[in-house]
Amino acid sequence: MPYENVPTENAPPIPARPDEYTFAFNITGMHPDGKPYSTIDDLDMFSPESQTSNTKMLDYLDRIVTDVKIKGESTGPSVRGKGIPYACLKQLMAGVGETIKAANDAGN
Repeated sequence: MPYENVPTENAPPIPARPDEYTFAFNITGMHPDGKPYSTIDDLDMFSPESQTSNTKMLDYLDRIVTDVKIKGESTGPSVRGKGIPYACLKQLMAGVGETIKAANDAGN
């Protein structure tokens, strides 16, 4: 075969699969900058009628995400600059929305 002895040391790393991303987020309490992680105004972006821009959603995720792990390795807070696929971010937003809804239903 012509590709038997191809060196792999210069090959780019295999990108993470969507199931290899894990996120920790905090929607309660105060951010280290002194502002709340999440406010009642943030609920608007989870409304079905919402026309929230991707930039606003990324700003929100950057504020509430406390840790991102890719293939089990922590890359720190924030979601920008990590090459996270849109499908993962969309799934994260759905999870955050469910958490907010559950907290709201519980009266918190």
